[in-house]
Amino acid sequence: MPLEAEAVYENGVLKFDKPLPLDEHERVTVRIQPKVSRIGKSAGSIRLPDQADARVYLLGPENHPWEQ
Repeated sequence: MPLEAEAVYENGVLKFDKPLPLDEHERVTVRIQPKVSRIGKSAGSIRLPDQADARVYLLGPENHPWEQ
């Protein structure tokens, strides 16, 4: 049965937030997936071809190079 648990890595050891429902000496396979911030997850998801387009997207259409 798959199990998902949160843990902190300290001094070379994973410390789980809650006890795991496992038998003593039970062997398991562990998949490590670091938590990423919301910004980290979305980084690079918006593709802008150049700096002018980025300025328009971030600051509004009044900052378009044609408006200057």
